Amino acid sequence: MFKRERLIGLCMALAVGLIVWFSPAPTSLSLEGQKSLAIFLTALLLILTRPIPGGPAVLATLVAAALLGVTGGKNTVAAVFAGFSCSAFWIITSAFVITIAIVRSGLGRRIAYTLISKIGGSSLGLGYALTLSNYAISPATPSITARGAGIALPIARSFCTAFKWRPHFSKYICFTSSMATYTTALGFMTASTSGPIVAAFASSILGVEVSWIAWVIAALPATLALLLLQPWLIHKLYPPEPALRKIPRAKKMANSKLREMGPLSHQEMITLAVFVLVIALWATQLWHHISASIVGLLGMVVLMLTNVLKPEDLRDLNFNILLALAGFYSLSSIVAASGGFEWVAQTVAGPLSVLSPAIFIALFGVLLCYLHFPFMTTSMMALSIVPPMFAIALGAGAPLMVIALFSGILVNGCAHFVPTHPVNWAFYEMGTFKTSELLKLGLLLSTLSMLLVLASVPFWGLIGI
Repeated sequence: MFKRERLIGLCMALAVGLIVWFSPAPTSLSLEGQKSLAIFLTALLLILTRPIPGGPAVLATLVAAALLGVTGGKNTVAAVFAGFSCSAFWIITSAFVITIAIVRSGLGRRIAYTLISKIGGSSLGLGYALTLSNYAISPATPSITARGAGIALPIARSFCTAFKWRPHFSKYICFTSSMATYTTALGFMTASTSGPIVAAFASSILGVEVSWIAWVIAALPATLALLLLQPWLIHKLYPPEPALRKIPRAKKMANSKLREMGPLSHQEMITLAVFVLVIALWATQLWHHISASIVGLLGMVVLMLTNVLKPEDLRDLNFNILLALAGFYSLSSIVAASGGFEWVAQTVAGPLSVLSPAIFIALFGVLLCYLHFPFMTTSMMALSIVPPMFAIALGAGAPLMVIALFSGILVNGCAHFVPTHPVNWAFYEMGTFKTSELLKLGLLLSTLSMLLVLASVPFWGLIGI
């Protein structure tokens, strides 16, 4: 039987969906768009309130959309299964499989102890190491999901395991690792798939060309400030256990554990080779143009063919999150195809076109920051929200290069607070923090990121951007 809180959540989600479904449709929104938004909001509230597991909840709303004929004008089968064929689904699946191999082979513990033996000293130092290592690979890692769920998550899991999943320490490590994935996406156009999308729209709609180096220079002040501030801030808000804040014995302990483990085993060597290969291919995707999802599948195949992982090991996959991610992506695609997201953007941003350029830019940034919430990927947001907002900016007479850079940087890196983003969802499933804690910290860091980027705009004028 449902607990009272779960029953309230279920009733609230269904009530909101029914209200939106049966309300008179705005003149600028099609009936299909209204219905798709009703179903989307129901799914979103079910995920946030969690009266039932996320996977079944999202699949139920997706099946309801198909049975009610709400498919965004697409073929029903194609609309329902779009999420299962998208790149993000297979990237996160392969990331989970690689994580299982790292844990099962013992390589995860070895990586953790090796890093501790090199860094050690304090939990704050570990936080800075995790953040800076994420930043180091971000320029050539255009998938936030690959960087966060495929690279950062296994390392964070290894640290948590090494310290016996102490709750406050594990929360700090997981928050630092997941939040760093979004913050580092600010700094480079190629640190997220949404960056090139925004740059393409800037060229076709605004008529301005955003270069890679211009993006780096524009984002540098905000990015450096966040890299220095963020680990310390998270450490203050979610401090580890007192015994783990200063850990002078960590290096000695780590070296002792490494001696106990002995040399690399055959399984560890294969897992390490796959891990390095996948990271290298993900990091150089702009050169070889092999899809990140294909790279992930390559890693899975090698691990299975070499018997590092057996079919029964795949039982450890979190099918709840995989089903929910695929279903939510399909729902997002239906809403985007029906014009629902475009209507939301135009309704919210339309009145801003009469404001002065300075105020317009500021409010433009606020919208770009907080409109991340309904989207499970930044690329979906870029495709749905950026074109109508660029059209509004063009009509408002705002400085177009500033708008292009401002939009790209914020779309890339202000999704800290989105519970349904694959990276946040993957870290959430580790059980170290609550959704409410994610929302609080994520909103703080996204707001801080937006304000720092906004404060950098006068600097752009000084250097001729």
